[in-house]
Amino acid sequence: MKKVVFSITNVRSKSDKKLSGFGYLTEGNLLCPCISKNNKPYIRIFEDVEKACHAVANKQDEFKGYITMYFTEVPVYREKDGSYDMLDLEVEYQVWYKFVKE
Repeated sequence: MKKVVFSITNVRSKSDKKLSGFGYLTEGNLLCPCISKNNKPYIRIFEDVEKACHAVANKQDEFKGYITMYFTEVPVYREKDGSYDMLDLEVEYQVWYKFVKE
């Protein structure tokens, strides 16, 4: 398990929301500590980040790339009739991370 500083942004989102901070790279996956809307801590896992990211030119221990995550049966609210549709979503993220020397 290696400690990293990371930044993750949704490629298609128009907002400036970004997930960043300190996390861990283990078995090729990036583990990101997060806080829910209810102030409960949880770990978000981005799989196969090590395979998808490549070294940044002229930078030591920095990596950047894109990953795609798939979410199944996500409830999406319809305003017109107040019902929900269950959709499968595909989200593309830009990932940057750098190893932290301890």
